[in-house]
Amino acid sequence: IIKSLASRFHPILLVLGLCASSFTQAQTTYYSIISGSWTANTTWSTTSGGTGPAGPPTSIDHVVIEGNDNVSIGSNVSCASIQIGGTGAVTGTGTLSFSAGSVQLDVSGDLTMGGSNSFRDATISFANAPTIIVGGTVSLGGVGAVAQATLDMSPGGILSAGALEVTGTGHSWTPGGDVRLTATNTLPSTIFTSFNILRI
Repeated sequence: IIKSLASRFHPILLVLGLCASSFTQAQTTYYSIISGSWTANTTWSTTSGGTGPAGPPTSIDHVVIEGNDNVSIGSNVSCASIQIGGTGAVTGTGTLSFSAGSVQLDVSGDLTMGGSNSFRDATISFANAPTIIVGGTVSLGGVGAVAQATLDMSPGGILSAGALEVTGTGHSWTPGGDVRLTATNTLPSTIFTSFNILRI
């Protein structure tokens, strides 16, 4: 009976495995190529410094906001991770902003502010008081700890993250709104030293 059941369900399991594999392969990294809306495919390419249109990113995709680009969010969106201030061919400050109120950005993994060198800085403005939910860590300093990050929550909003991390120096943090930490961790000894509201 067990052998009969196994042979009966084997094709189903094989199909499920192939489906899972296809979903994994569908994960893409999107790089901004101009300043524009998150939901516009003209904002994105699948290569750093490349050409579009591509995207927009979905909940399983990785996002890189390249230097000199301001990507604006005007509706609820989600992705797997965000790197602001790229690691590829483009230098300059990458910016994430919000063009409408009461919108939510969900990041299932990490949000990293700052690219691979001092020419790839990062800025997030909480204008219009959005909600940003990060399943992993919000990192100021980025890859190599040499880029500078500016995180301005003075307009309000909510930032929820598993942890906060600071690498390098020269970053700017303006408290405001509501910061919520969802995992057991230790606050950084620099930058994140004061809050408007902190929930642990």
